[in-house]
Amino acid sequence: MWPSRMPSTTVKPCEISAASTLRFHLFRGGVKSGVPNMKEIIPEAWMWRHLWLHRSTLLAALFAPWWNAAAWLVALGLLLQGMLLEYALLIAIAVYRRTLERIKVDLP
Repeated sequence: MWPSRMPSTTVKPCEISAASTLRFHLFRGGVKSGVPNMKEIIPEAWMWRHLWLHRSTLLAALFAPWWNAAAWLVALGLLLQGMLLEYALLIAIAVYRRTLERIKVDLP
């Protein structure tokens, strides 16, 4: 009796095409095939540097209550993480603007 009260889950043809268009766009198969992925926007080396800096900052934060120098290391780590994030965001904005200009030129 309970399953009969569940709403129908039929999918309309227009919903399938919208979902497939989104999937192809994400996997570079759509109209805008020149859209860069994350590794092209932010270099992988910068991602790894930020990850290791974040891990080091967390490790220093564990010892900060008992070791005063660790508190300074945490502050320095957070400052450097902010600088890396700002650099990555500025690079991402530049890549976005270049891609937007290229797509405008490529579209009919």
